[in-house]
Order: sequence, then structure tokens, then C-alpha cells
Amino acid sequence: MAHVLLAWELGGNSGHAVRLAQLVSALAAAGHRTSLAVQRPDAFRQWRDAPGFAPIRQAPVWPGLLRHSEILPLRGEMAWGDLLAGMGLTDSGILEYLLRCWDQLLTDAAPDLVIADFAPAAMLAARDRMPVIAVGTGFTVPPDRPERFPLLRRDAAAPLVDETALLQVVNRALWRLGRAPLDRLIAIARATKSCPATFTELDPYAAHRDGPPVPPFLSGPPGQCGQGTGIFAYAPASAPGTGVLAGALALIAGRGQAVSAWMPGLPRADAARLAEAGVRLQTSPLAQAEIAARSRLFISTGGLGATSAALAAGLPMALLPVDLEKRLTAEAVHKLGAGTLLTAGPEAGARGLAEEIITAAHDQTLRQCAQDLAASFRARLGDPAQMVAQLVSLCL
Repeated sequence: MAHVLLAWELGGNSGHAVRLAQLVSALAAAGHRTSLAVQRPDAFRQWRDAPGFAPIRQAPVWPGLLRHSEILPLRGEMAWGDLLAGMGLTDSGILEYLLRCWDQLLTDAAPDLVIADFAPAAMLAARDRMPVIAVGTGFTVPPDRPERFPLLRRDAAAPLVDETALLQVVNRALWRLGRAPLDRLIAIARATKSCPATFTELDPYAAHRDGPPVPPFLSGPPGQCGQGTGIFAYAPASAPGTGVLAGALALIAGRGQAVSAWMPGLPRADAARLAEAGVRLQTSPLAQAEIAARSRLFISTGGLGATSAALAAGLPMALLPVDLEKRLTAEAVHKLGAGTLLTAGPEAGARGLAEEIITAAHDQTLRQCAQDLAASFRARLGDPAQMVAQLVSLCL
């Protein structure tokens, strides 16, 4: 039996919690003991009281995640280093603080191995101390084989922040802690074993991988798109553009179209207005198989889990991405022909967005393409948590 610490630092959607909860179960089934050190302990409410669930610690927090921090996330990121710079990697003191916190946490928890989910500081702290397995999406588990982080946008000529400067920041922090320096910035993503969990078509680093990814983590069976006629939208109320989307859904429902939505965090007054307009608001997440069975179109912000489930179900999508990772995912789905990118700008407002959604909902070419591709995606589904759990013994 090994003690496995599961670490999560960056990224804010529920997919991280779903992934880690599945890993806890798979590791326990394999006979391992687990504990968690995570950015958001509150994201584990539905699991934390289950008998035998892993103890949960608060992970050290990158200042770029804090609402009142002077560190602000960069806009228009071109590479993974830009993401870290926007979280605080431009200051060696910040990285030193994070590493000291992780050092103490690793000493207190005394794990035999770390599983890191978008946790670069935890990976750096565990380097040369214990094995590390990196898990996550294709976006959050970059390859460490290239000399530099590959650019993520086709229109990019170079990263926003020079990697040489960021490497100096990292090595200054490591020097103060008496650690060996990195030879290149991309080594911050180095792990004993990397397990990007995604479909190859959605992996922004597919051209740089040495092998295929593991299957994506899903919250449940994806089901299959049937004869449903409704429109289902999933968008957290905190996501940019949710207000415009809510207005568009109200307009669509007002035309007699069946519209359902899961919009966690929506203010009560806004929820009441949507309900009055005829939108059926879910009070808890709906199983993906049920969404597929009763819907003709799935609207989301482009989260990998929901998008992967829709692809496997053959459910056409309309995507409103809210960050770089989700934009890359949405662009990949659009390229496949299984979904459309919603593009209505502020000047078009809710009315313009509503027209785009209605057009997508009745696009027979889109529907046929999504259904034609589904069998290939379903065939590649599996149990990624069990696959990762099997690696633990091999890495020790």
C-alpha cells in the first residue's frame, strides 16, 4: 500500500474535482491510501462526507487566482509560460513561498507519490523527492519533450512573456531553497509519468506527444443523442458572457422552444426572470446521458468533460468559450464539424446570440456530422482513473 497525495492548484471548473474524486476511488480500490491538497476544498462537498474519503488539505494559492491580488491574469496568452506568468511566476518570491508551503505540506503528509492535476508548484516541490504522475486535460498536461512550450494560438509569433526571463525567476527561487536549477522552463512540467486525459482531436499538444492520451474523465455515461427536440445549456453564472446567454435563452424559450439550463450560481432574481420566460432551470447537475436523450443541441462554455461526453453521444454543440483552453477545445470541435462557435459580439447582444443558437439547433448537417463521429469517440472511452491507479505501483 502506498500513500498517494493528489494535488490541484490552477483551473477553477468542476472537472478537477470530478477527476480527483474518481482517482481517490480507483486508488482505494487498488489498495492505496490517499489524501488531497487542493485549491478549492469546497468543490468536494458531495464526496467529502463519504465513509473513508480522503482527508482534504488547503493547497497554497497562486496570487493570480485571488480577486484582490495585484497579480492579474494575462489576456491573450500564447503559451503555457504566459499562464504561469499571469498567476505570479514573474516574481521569484511568490514561487519561493509556494514551494516552501508545498515542502511543509509534503513533510506533514509524507506521501510516497504525488498525483498532480494542474499543480506546477507541487510538481516542482516534489521533484527529486518522490515520483510524480501528472494528470489532467491535454491543455493542463503539456509535454516536456520540446525545448520550449509550444505556442497555443495559430496567430502567435512568440509568447507574451519571454521564457528565458521566466526561467531566471524559477531558478532564483530554487537557488534560495538550495535546489538544482532547471535547464529550460518547460522542465517545470516534467513528471515521472504524464497522463493527459483527452481525445487526440481535442489535444492542443497532440503533435508533440510520444504516445496516445488516456481517455477523458467523464462524470457518467455519455448516452446517445436520440430524437430529443430541446436545447440544453450548461454555463456557470460566474463565466463571462453568461448574462447575455441567459437573455438569449429567454428569447428562445419565448418563441416556444423547449429550453433547459444548469447555471450554478445564478442570482435568484435572474433565475426567476428565466423561469418566467419559460426556461426550465435545473437545481442540480443533470446526467449527461439524460441531456443527450432529450436534447437536439448542447450549449456550453467548452469544458473538456462535457464536450467529450457530447462528442461520444453524437450530440451537436454550440460553444461559447470563456478562456484559452476552452477556445482551443471549441475550435477543435468546430473543425471536426460536430459543433459551432457562438460569435455574437456585444453589439448583437442576446438577440444576435439567440439567432445563432436557433440556427445551430436546426442545422441538419451539424447534427449528421456529430452522429457520424460518435461511434469513433465512444470506442475510445475507458476508465482513466483505473489506468492512472495502475501506474502508481510502476512508478514507485
